[in-house]
Amino acid sequence: MLKLEYTTLSIRSAKPQPPVASPKREITGVYFTDNKGNRITKAEYNSTIRVVINSIGLVGSKFKMSVLDKDTISNDVLIDAKEYTFTGNSIYVTIPLTATMQETGGDFKYQNLFVDIVVLATSKHLATVPIEVDLKAIEKDLITNITKFVVEKSEVPKTDGKCVCKEYDLIWGDKVSCDFRKKVVEIAKDLWPKNFLEMANNLMAVFEWESGGTFKPDVPNQKKSGATGLIQFMPQRAEEYFGKYTMEIVPNYYKTSDVKLHNLPRVKEFADMTALKQLDYVKRYFEPLRNRKLEFIDFYLQVLFPVSSGKPEHVVFANSKDKLDLSESESLKLKRVDKYAKNSGLDVNNDGKVMKSEIAKSVNKYLILGQSHKSISKCANVKEDPKLTNDKKFVIVLDPGHGIKPGNSGTQARTYKYYSNYEEKITDGKLHNVNDLPQYVLDDPTKFIVSKLSKDWGYDNSNTEGMTTYKIAIKLKEKLESIGHTVYMTRSQVETVYLGDEPNFKFYEGKVSADAAITYRNSFTNAKNADYFIAIHCDGADNLIDKGSHSIYSDATSKQLATDIMSEYNDFITVLKRSPDLRNDLGVLRTSNKAKMKTLVEVGFLTNPNEAKTIINNIDEIAKRLYNGLIINFNKQK
Repeated sequence: MLKLEYTTLSIRSAKPQPPVASPKREITGVYFTDNKGNRITKAEYNSTIRVVINSIGLVGSKFKMSVLDKDTISNDVLIDAKEYTFTGNSIYVTIPLTATMQETGGDFKYQNLFVDIVVLATSKHLATVPIEVDLKAIEKDLITNITKFVVEKSEVPKTDGKCVCKEYDLIWGDKVSCDFRKKVVEIAKDLWPKNFLEMANNLMAVFEWESGGTFKPDVPNQKKSGATGLIQFMPQRAEEYFGKYTMEIVPNYYKTSDVKLHNLPRVKEFADMTALKQLDYVKRYFEPLRNRKLEFIDFYLQVLFPVSSGKPEHVVFANSKDKLDLSESESLKLKRVDKYAKNSGLDVNNDGKVMKSEIAKSVNKYLILGQSHKSISKCANVKEDPKLTNDKKFVIVLDPGHGIKPGNSGTQARTYKYYSNYEEKITDGKLHNVNDLPQYVLDDPTKFIVSKLSKDWGYDNSNTEGMTTYKIAIKLKEKLESIGHTVYMTRSQVETVYLGDEPNFKFYEGKVSADAAITYRNSFTNAKNADYFIAIHCDGADNLIDKGSHSIYSDATSKQLATDIMSEYNDFITVLKRSPDLRNDLGVLRTSNKAKMKTLVEVGFLTNPNEAKTIINNIDEIAKRLYNGLIINFNKQK
């Protein structure tokens, strides 16, 4: 039986486009039908089905669609990505279910098919109703289901008053928190009581290898398999554990210019966990190995390719079936061949075969290298992102500061002349933006920038306050909407807009005047019956020295919000001691703004070269920090 399960929609732009809220452009639904247009849940090979795609505002846009078979080990590409065009708001693509597709997908009892759609626009994910296609039942070689497991709260082991993490000195221990080390020991004691320390170190070595040394629960697979986290959980594992999985695209997780590492898919259910929470699922994954004494290679193979774990020397992967040496089903042989390309780096002698012993040589080094990371100078925890514990949903208005005329245009990043030779006062006479300033200038701007007078600086028109705050607000909006909140923005474009041309201005009726922008923002907020109003701004000064961030509130009800929203920000850009600052003179925080809680956030100084560079190049990080602060506040609401 062929099952069309989770359709992944990755809608992204080929080149950066200014975000807009209107007109709306999105896919609204995808489902499957027979040739007559009837929705279906089952189909058979040697028949034809349709993929129906409903959308808004995408007519004329191009998209690519591929068809894949979802397997426990890996996904088989049945139809490579083909390019299509949206010719209307509702279109369909005909998919013939051929014998070739059946052979490529393998001959299990049933197959799970899904389509992957990539549109050159923005970002969205969607799932379809399952559809199954019958196949003849055959022997199933892959380990899939394991014993029933309930995730429970962990008890931290004690050892005569001495911290467990220092008592046992785990390899790679200096890369993780005290609680992480304790929990790894706890898991190993439960699963392998007779040799728990050896197995705890095995776990740490696997985490180092699989997470690329990050030990992070949200790290995506660099080869775009969709695997995620400490042991690179596959999407199918999330479906087994949670009954579903959601794929999301991470634009530049590794913050690199290497485009091969951009737009990496990962499983949201795993990425949203803390590392400590994900360890519960690591334990669940290794449950089948309870009380088994294994060499490290077999332990690692439980992650890489489980059916090879515990078997004697054999060919694990090969570039052709005739090089395999185990008697197995055809589908499993095809998987070993399919996995060769992604694991060819383990083929030490380049003979087209990856032997179990070759894998052992490659991974055993992580047991050795980890020895130099055992020293724990102090027993302390690495702070993890806060997790949402309150299911209550809120209406939130985000106000990206300035960017509306008439009104104050705000500050902006500056350009500077600097001395390439201070003693001889040599300069090229050109104005340079902060990203072009050498590090020695950023380290001591008052010495190396030619003038300390703002009148002698230039203006970086690509990084105004209005543009910067809009970019932050868009990212924050995406994060808040991803957890179910209703979010509105007072401005619908990144460029400065005249108030009369702003589509949202219809919520404020009156004459456009010098203070109309503020009145409009408050009226807009009231029309949305907002629970939260958050204004995002950047600071500015006529000197090179002023720096720091802070928040502002105007009433007692909002003080906690102003405190919480900056609570995750201080180790990024210093939060000034005066924060949160009580002020009653800011128009957007007046009593005419009826939001239940409201605050204005100054994320840093665009006129400080160092801080400006930090802000301009870390829009995502700023949005994440503000989001984490809001999560803390959400958790306090009843």
